[in-house]
Amino acid sequence: IIASILNVGLVVVFIAVLDLGVGGAALATVVAQGISVVLCLILIGLRIPELRLRRDDWRVGRLELGESTNLGLTMGFQLSVIAIGAALLQVGINSLGTDAVAAFTTAMRVDNVAVIPLASVGVAISTYVAQNRGAAEWWRIRHGVQRTSLLATGLALALGLVIMAFGTELVRLFVGSGEDRVVAMAHEYLMVNASFYVPLALLFVWRNGLQGMGSTRVPTMAGVVELVARGGAGLLLVGPLGFLGVALAAPLAWVGALIPVAVAWFLQRRRLVAAERTLAAPAASEVVPAA
Repeated sequence: IIASILNVGLVVVFIAVLDLGVGGAALATVVAQGISVVLCLILIGLRIPELRLRRDDWRVGRLELGESTNLGLTMGFQLSVIAIGAALLQVGINSLGTDAVAAFTTAMRVDNVAVIPLASVGVAISTYVAQNRGAAEWWRIRHGVQRTSLLATGLALALGLVIMAFGTELVRLFVGSGEDRVVAMAHEYLMVNASFYVPLALLFVWRNGLQGMGSTRVPTMAGVVELVARGGAGLLLVGPLGFLGVALAAPLAWVGALIPVAVAWFLQRRRLVAAERTLAAPAASEVVPAA
């Protein structure tokens, strides 16, 4: 929170006062994040002894390194999917003219802000699942993901209603007066995307839950599906459907990725139930195999 507020303040100072232009915006982000890192280190040193690094922590085990690398590459690929898919989609958007490009850019800004809470829930459940997996708390994992799914669904419905109710006003914050066509197209994009926030919320929760259990195959597969759906929409749907094809790209990617993730999570859930039933046996202390 401090870094975000500081970033906004520094952007104003570097651009409006010091007239540093685009470079000033980049510098503001770097400085704000750097200060955030320093504050985090101070907080860890003063209040969180569990996170203080010791000499033994610098020794890297092959098993830990392999698992961390595997999960890291998977998460990195997922983060790059949106950028790669957007680049492929941009080919189709460019063919619709400058108004479509402006509408897509504006709508993406609003949409990205709207889904931040959903993405944050996903990150939180990944940490929660991983910690309880290490403690062999299978019941906590299953019920935690179940309740988080309900929470994320409610949050997605609320965010979707806000976007549907105030989408036009939010878009006008980013475009000038007289851009009615841009506003209308951006509003169409937001209406379509907001209608699919629930599948997106469940995708965030279940995919991150699988990653917390150490699974990488299905999340990677879901990332490939997202990439193909976004790129395919740009190449195949924009022609016959126009800007509606652009608006459908992300929802198709979310639903397509959710299908394998949902199947994998429910199979994983059955394994968690089986582990709960044998909790008293010695095998119960073993890690449940990932999907």
